[in-house]
Formats: sequence, structure tokens, C-alpha cells
Amino acid sequence: MTKITNSSVEKIRCPESGYSLHWDTELRGFGVRVTAAGAKSYIVQAKVDGKARRETLGKHGTITANQARKLAKEKLGKMAQGHDPAAARKRKRAESVTLAEVADDYKTNRRTSAGLPLKASTRADIDKHLKAT
Repeated sequence: MTKITNSSVEKIRCPESGYSLHWDTELRGFGVRVTAAGAKSYIVQAKVDGKARRETLGKHGTITANQARKLAKEKLGKMAQGHDPAAARKRKRAESVTLAEVADDYKTNRRTSAGLPLKASTRADIDKHLKAT
């Protein structure tokens, strides 16, 4: 590819299926993902602790190529310092789940060793203990 600019992104054709990646020639790890449906998103990719990590910066049209480049420099700098965006997202998702949500999921999806749903009395006990906390 060439340097990623608004006009160069506009010229990228959509793949027939899946997605294609187009990398910037000036900023390593900065690129554009284009889907078969026509969505174009700016991305960054780098290794953090030996694992490849990719993060979406924003959709083309919502942000400009210059804004995405500036964001990419910030994100790539953080990733170079060991910040793992996947771990941060996972931690944020885990912190946002409440005990009541976990209990509801458990009551709905848990099966006994025989493959049967939990008994009504077990679900009632769980509810009783949740109300006590």
C-alpha cells in the first residue's frame, strides 16, 4: 500500500469475502481493514508480551486518516510499553458484571450431573442468599 490518507482509503476496493488488511508505509502497525460488506476501519497492530494484538481505532468517515494516525501513534506507544488492549477489555468486561447477573446466568444455564436444570428449591436458595447480601 502507500501512505494511508483519506483519498487512498476511498480507492481501496472491497474483497469478495471476509476482509482485507492494508498497511501504511510510513507508520508500522497502522492500517485499514476493509470488509466484503464495504466497512472500512482504521486499526493498529503490534506484539505485546509476544502476542499479536489488534485494535480498531474507528470507522473511516467517522474519523479522518490523520486523526486515526494520531490515535495509532498513541496506541502503538502504549503497546510498546506493555499495555495489552485485549487484557484491558477483558478486565473491564469482568468488572462490569454484577453478582446478580452471574447468579441469573448460573440459574438459567447450570445443569446437574444428570444434565437436568437446577431444581426450583436450589434456584430459590440462590435468590434467598442474594437478597441477604
